[in-house]
Amino acid sequence: MDQDAIATITTGLGNYTPEALPVAQAREFIARLLPPPRERELVALTTALGRTLASDIAASVLLPSVDQAAVDGYALPGRALPTAGESRLRLLAQAPDELIASEAMSGCIAVLRGAPLPAGFDTVVPAELVRLEREAIVLAAGRVAPGANRRRPGDTLALGGVALAAGCVLRAGDIGILAALDVADVPVWRRPRVAALSIGDGLYPLGEPLPSGGQRDVNRYALLAMLGRHDAEAHDFGTLPRNALALSKALRHAARQVDVVLCVGRLDADGEAVLREAMVELGHVEVWQLALGFGHAMAVGRVGEYTRPALLLWLPDQLDELLVSYHLLVREALVALSGASMPRLPSLNAVVTCALAKQAGRTAYVPAVLQANAERWQVEPIGPQHLVAPGIAHPPNCVIELARDQGPVAAGESVVVLPFTGFV
Repeated sequence: MDQDAIATITTGLGNYTPEALPVAQAREFIARLLPPPRERELVALTTALGRTLASDIAASVLLPSVDQAAVDGYALPGRALPTAGESRLRLLAQAPDELIASEAMSGCIAVLRGAPLPAGFDTVVPAELVRLEREAIVLAAGRVAPGANRRRPGDTLALGGVALAAGCVLRAGDIGILAALDVADVPVWRRPRVAALSIGDGLYPLGEPLPSGGQRDVNRYALLAMLGRHDAEAHDFGTLPRNALALSKALRHAARQVDVVLCVGRLDADGEAVLREAMVELGHVEVWQLALGFGHAMAVGRVGEYTRPALLLWLPDQLDELLVSYHLLVREALVALSGASMPRLPSLNAVVTCALAKQAGRTAYVPAVLQANAERWQVEPIGPQHLVAPGIAHPPNCVIELARDQGPVAAGESVVVLPFTGFV
């Protein structure tokens, strides 16, 4: 995307301040850069878990196809229910259609939830509402109404209705519905293709000797793990030094293969200069200082002059900040690229274990560790107590979200927490 198009986005946002960009504006900016999903594919039902439906699935049969019991209990004709006092109904050992009508209409049969109901047996009494006496049940009047606890044909899914809508991310229950509809091959959107690239001097992959002053390339492995959790098609582009020529070649190469290029690296003045030089012939890039509560910069742009240029996102190089940025920004972009309907981030309330300094005027996000005690959720901001090795902190499993108009927070107050579980 050229500079004029990005300028159109920044103008449309209103009050655009890249030096202190709110997360909400960053999300909207990225969303406007994203193309819609275009490529569909058919996958076997056994491999469809976690994929996004590319088209509606219509019900080709009624579910259920016959009358079914909705609970475990005893099926009987509704007219056999007592109108006063108690009634004793004989437990039938045979199927009702094998008995004469008079015997069937004065008896009941034990059924499990989902079992087909014999003709004329239109009511199911839950097992806990009866008293067993030898080979009969005793039922008091007024416990259930005629026709209770019966699923009629089509109650779950009507013929021709939409069983699952396009944009649905398939979970285990959805797979069961598709199996019930005899859908062996499922139309889904292609997974987003994402390149992961670490930028920095002195970064070493696993297995290589670590010289004095060198660091393991922690961020790239964490990023690849998050992409795997998201069900993206991850492409590992390794580690590059902070060199404009090398970066330009890598970005050009990646843009031909993927939808998104995720770079992790320090974006200080030198890093920004390297990025801008690398992007001179590839596209335009915006550098942000996100209003997240920490100071590392981030960049966004489009790479390549191809028919479908790749989205470029440059993320902070500190592990806790990388996790937060991915959770708040990258996740939504990948969800949109996969064609899925955008779910809201799950949140819960927890008691914060220490005071938090906060000035009203902007939303802040604090990396933290969430845990449950016997009575309630507790959340503790990442600090020196979370060091698991010199210079390495225990990674956060959530962020505390402090609202724009919120001021300082005292220890013991309730705060809003966005857990990473299921996403990062």
